This record gives sequence, structure tokens and C-alpha cells, in this order.
Amino acid sequence: MVYDSEGLNALNPNDIASINVLKDGTASIFGVRAANGVILIETKKGQKGGAPVFEYASYLGVQQTAKRLGLLNAQEYAVLKNNAFLNGGQDQPFANTALGVGTDWQDAVFQSAMTSSHSLSATGSSNQTTYSVGGSYFTQDGIVGGGKSNFTRYNGRVNLSTDMTDRLRLNSVFLFTHEQRKTLPENGIGSVLYNTINAYPTEPIVEEDGRYSYLALVSDIINPIAQMANTYNDSRVNKFVGKEELSYDLNESLTWTTRFNYNYAIVDGRVFSPLVWYGPGKAQNTAVNADLDAPMVTLAEGFSLERGASVYQHRDTYGDLTFESYLNYDRTFGEDHSVKATAGTSVFTRQGKGLGAWAFNIPNNSWEYADISASQAAGGYLNGASSFFFEERLLSAFGRAEYAYKSRYLFSGVLRRDGSSKFGPNARWGSSPPCPPHGSFRTNPDTVGPTRLILPSFAPVLASPETTKFPTSPTALCSTARAFIPSMTCSPLA
Repeated sequence: MVYDSEGLNALNPNDIASINVLKDGTASIFGVRAANGVILIETKKGQKGGAPVFEYASYLGVQQTAKRLGLLNAQEYAVLKNNAFLNGGQDQPFANTALGVGTDWQDAVFQSAMTSSHSLSATGSSNQTTYSVGGSYFTQDGIVGGGKSNFTRYNGRVNLSTDMTDRLRLNSVFLFTHEQRKTLPENGIGSVLYNTINAYPTEPIVEEDGRYSYLALVSDIINPIAQMANTYNDSRVNKFVGKEELSYDLNESLTWTTRFNYNYAIVDGRVFSPLVWYGPGKAQNTAVNADLDAPMVTLAEGFSLERGASVYQHRDTYGDLTFESYLNYDRTFGEDHSVKATAGTSVFTRQGKGLGAWAFNIPNNSWEYADISASQAAGGYLNGASSFFFEERLLSAFGRAEYAYKSRYLFSGVLRRDGSSKFGPNARWGSSPPCPPHGSFRTNPDTVGPTRLILPSFAPVLASPETTKFPTSPTALCSTARAFIPSMTCSPLA
């Protein structure tokens, strides 16, 4: 099953049996999508024999910032600013610099955040079937924002393997995940942390009249506590992932496998932008004054409308299907020679579509009424909608061969050809690699003693595990190989 990086959120770590990382030549059989490597994750399976095993795992934790920036306190800030103004020939802004610590904005923003996880699983088997079934719950608040940056996940998993005959096996995997996430502005200018480290310590968080301070001396900095209080968003994802696989042993060395993988996700999102006033001259203001009066928008001469609080809602769906069919050959000749080979084809298709809408003049400037159906915008002139759709397909054929001699010298080669709908008809097909089969050579690091490599007069393109390209001439190849095996001596074949 193919996951993108974001899709890994759907996995419960307790369901993982093993993780393998492939790169360079070992990942090339997966084609161009594996240019940055491949991570293979195997979920837990049932084992034949024995009684059913039930497992419950749980933890409760607290997260805190491990390190904070050493920012100026109020007195240090006042002294530094007075010196800067004095050096510029201006009056000092602070008549008294004995201001103490002042406001520690990092202390106000960062908090202890709770996280907890609970998972329950059962594994076992019958005469022909093994099973592994599990479910989990995970929740995590943010160290910035607490519940305003919460992530919650519900997860369910079923993994079945059935021996239909002595040679035919059916493997089935099904995963369901429900995610809920809330986020704050992050990563860059305008984010909560950006405002936190740039807010000056001589300003209180809240003024005596109960309103949030404006930080009026800097136009592009707003009160981060007020920013978090006025951020409202929510996204929910329901994701279904599955695999149906048939494997048939043609003989002791040859196995035919056909599998069908599917992913389907429904993403719902809602973002509410209330009328808010962060202070005079602030670009983030959506109201015209501290009384939260809505701005007027002129649509035509003599025709203006009030633009109040707004909401944006969307539903996106994504799905992909993968069909793969291939043959695996694995045989050992005598005690010294081992040969493995794979040849097959795959078809991949992905589709995504979405519909979103926005509406203004939400009643009571409230998250509770933040729905496009509640819009009170006159005539709906300010409201709107958008949509998207995409579809892509990939048809591939691939082959790989491996040869090992005494488990000490390992040779492998990969060839793959892909046709993608993302490219025009004149550039739709490509091979990886484009010319000769890609190969690799490596030795078992556990071997000791002198090594002798016999080279033919013709050698394919070879590469080390670090993707260093070897020359194809035997003499140059031998010289390069000595960098990896100092004791090697080489002799070309007659």
C-alpha cells in the first residue's frame, strides 16, 4: 500500500511489526516515485499455533519545551532602547528603566500539554487462517495553544492471512482512521511564535480594562495570546486503506503474486475568521475599530455591503487504486550460488476532487454559528465557492535480478519502464535507468581475509551502496573496488 508522508499519521505505532528503509539501487524497482527512497512498514500479523493473545498498551504523558530563547526582560529592553534612541540623538522613551522582569511572552505562550494513548489488539489463528485485529485512541495537545492545536486519532486494523490450499494464500489488510486536528498559524512571519519572540516585555498581556494589549509600537507584531484566542479551525479526516493479495506457489522456486491496493480519504475542514481588532494599523485587523464594527465593501458606485465575520468550509475526497502482478524466483544452486529474480507489471490510478465555499456575516461573531448556511450577507454577493479535480495514471513494467556467491559477493540489477499520464504523448514513456540495466556490487562486511575478484572483459554499469558510479572497464573497476576492499587482487578473464 502506498502512503505519502502525511498519511503516516494514520498508523498506530503499536501496530508496526518492522520498518525497512530502501535507498539508491535497492529502491529503484519502485520507479521515479522512489527517488528519495522507500520506507517499508509491515504491520503485525497473527502466528500459527497457540492460543489467542490479547495485548493492551497505554500511556499518559506531559510535554514541555526543552529549551527557550534567551530574550530580554523589561529592564534590559528599556536600557537597550534608551541607548539606541540616545545614540540617534532622540529623547529616551523610558524615564525609569527599573521595570523588573516584565512580561515573559514565552512563559505565557508555552504550556504543559497532555498526551495519551490507548491500544488493544488480538492475534491468533485457526487451522488455515491467522489474524491480527487492533484498535487505538491517541490524543495530543500542543505546547503552544493547548486544545487550540490538538490532534486526535481513532484507528482500527484487521490483518488476515488464509491458506486456501497448500499452494494458494490470501492476505487481506484493512485500516480505518478517523483524525481530528486543530492548528494555529505557524512556520514563518505572522505565526504565533513569531509574534511571541518579537513582542516587547514592557507591554502587559491584558490591559486594566480587560482587553488584550495592542503592542502598538510595532505595526507587524500582534499580541500572540489574542491571536490564539481568535483562531478557530477544525479538520476531520476519515481514511480507508486496504489490500487484497493472492500468492500461488507454482513450484518450490517460483511464486506468482497478484495484489490490489486501495486508499480512500474524505477530508472536511472549517475555518472561522471573526471580527477582531489587534490595535491601530495592524494588517491582521478584520474589524475597523475596537468596538468590532464590520468594514464596508463597495461593489459598485452607490452600492456598499457590510463584510462581517466569515467562514470557509470544504470537503475533499482522494482515492487511489494499485494493481500489481509479478513472479518471484528464488533458488540456491549447491551451497555457493544463490539467484533471486522478480518480474512484473503494475497499474496505478489516483483521483482527487474537492468543493469549498465561503460566506460572510456570521451571526454573533461566534464559532458556534460558523456555518455557510447561517450567513446573513445581503443577497449573498460576498459569498462564493471553488472546486478542483485531478486524475493521474501510471502503467509500469519492472524486473530485478540478484546473484550471490557464498553470501560474500552480491550482484544485482534493476530495470523498470513507466508510462505516466502527467506527460504529453511525446514524452509519456521512460525507462529507469534509460540505457543499460542498473547494477550494484557489494561484499558481505562479515567476511575476512584476502579477496580476489575475477573480471570479464565486459562489465555492466555498477554502483556501490553509496551510489558511486563505477567505470565499466575491468582495470578501472578493479582500482575503484580496492577503495572498498583493500586486500583485493584482480585478474581479467582470457
